[in-house]
Amino acid sequence: MVFLISILISCKRVVPKVLLFIEDNSVELGYMLTHEVGKMSELLKQSGFEVTIATISGEVLKADSINVKPNIKLSEVNINEYSGFIIACMAPNDTIVTSGEINFIKKVVNEGKPIAAQTGAVLILAKAGV
Repeated sequence: MVFLISILISCKRVVPKVLLFIEDNSVELGYMLTHEVGKMSELLKQSGFEVTIATISGEVLKADSINVKPNIKLSEVNINEYSGFIIACMAPNDTIVTSGEINFIKKVVNEGKPIAAQTGAVLILAKAGV
């Protein structure tokens, strides 16, 4: 019995990781951080996912009374560490899609990983040919 309990205690449950990408210069950054990123992160965590937030700059995003510190820069992401990818909503008229973002999305798709885009961010998927 003690042997069985020690095996069960030593077994680590693998938690699937999801990467949530946020555009640094979104016009509606305060709303996005509060109502979209915050709620998506909370729902994913409640569902058993580990959420990693990435931006291009890796710098703290500040809007209104909200501060979000990204976990990683997009350029440093190892795609194989994640089960899925989400691009938070961005207003298409203020989004300047960089070649880094497009190349990243193409790599995700080529690896067969699921990727989702929320409303305005579908433009980024379209520009990447997805």
